[in-house]
Amino acid sequence: MKGGSELADKPLRWGILGTAAISRRAILPAIRSAGDSLVAVGSRQREKGQALADDFGIDTVYNSYQAVLDDPRVEAVYIPLPNDLHHPWTLEAAKTGKHILCEKPLALNVKQANEMVTACRDAGVVLSEAVFFRHNPRLALLKQMIADGIIGKVKHVDFCFSFHLPDGPNIRWNPNTGGGALYDTGSHGISLVRYVLGKEPVRVSAVMNERDRVDVTTVANLLFDDDATASVYVTFDATQYQSLTVVGANGVLRVPRPIATWIVGGPIPGPARPFVLERDAVETLIQTPVPVDPYELMVRSFKRSVRHGEPVFLSGEDGIANLKVIEACQRSATSGRSEALAAR
Repeated sequence: MKGGSELADKPLRWGILGTAAISRRAILPAIRSAGDSLVAVGSRQREKGQALADDFGIDTVYNSYQAVLDDPRVEAVYIPLPNDLHHPWTLEAAKTGKHILCEKPLALNVKQANEMVTACRDAGVVLSEAVFFRHNPRLALLKQMIADGIIGKVKHVDFCFSFHLPDGPNIRWNPNTGGGALYDTGSHGISLVRYVLGKEPVRVSAVMNERDRVDVTTVANLLFDDDATASVYVTFDATQYQSLTVVGANGVLRVPRPIATWIVGGPIPGPARPFVLERDAVETLIQTPVPVDPYELMVRSFKRSVRHGEPVFLSGEDGIANLKVIEACQRSATSGRSEALAAR
């Protein structure tokens, strides 16, 4: 892995590919809060790149993504490009020896993700999928409560993420760039239920409501080898809502807003959102950790992997596992049958 002990405590020098909204809203503030350096941004629209550079003090604006990769000052790159570009630009970044934090989904399919993992391994660089919410201390508390047996053996996990996506230009509506609810918030839901159960499903059944070759709504049911089940409902066509419910043999845990708890500068406004524990028809509120920025925690975790060789928290291999479920959902929605997960 690149980076010797003399670099262990130095700021990581970042390059940004593109000017996606998530960069401005979350990642660039997190990089600055973590004490790292913003060295370069590449944009095919110079004025957008310059605006981002002006707002965040980025040293250099390039007219291409490749120029960012060729900049010897850049140690790591963040890739928030449309989903279909994650694969080619990760391969290019690995060729130039850059560590890579890539937005979700890691790729469009398992084959692409395998190629990305192999390329990064061969180049000796870190590859991590930017699943920010998995760094939230609330989820660590949830996992600990489950491990402590507070609700008994987990039998079912239910995830919901809905919002209205307006018609009009938006890559989420573009089938050619990996649009659709499954790739967008569905990848979050699948990642979360896999994390909660701590294992991989063996079969999946899914239905999709499509429009112009893009899934507006996806409902997926996952079966695990110990007969535990999970359901994932994601849509661009309902009120804004998020929920996670974990049903155990002896109780139920309900987690409000399991994904988005943070906006620029602080937690989402409103009252505290404790967990709800229900046992024997009695509800108890469980206070959760004081909100912190999960994006900054993600950036710091990534830096520790680069500088200190710590295991990557959300590795490329985890991204592959998530894509196996996504692919099975796609096959099931097409075939009308439940589908086993691919072996590779």
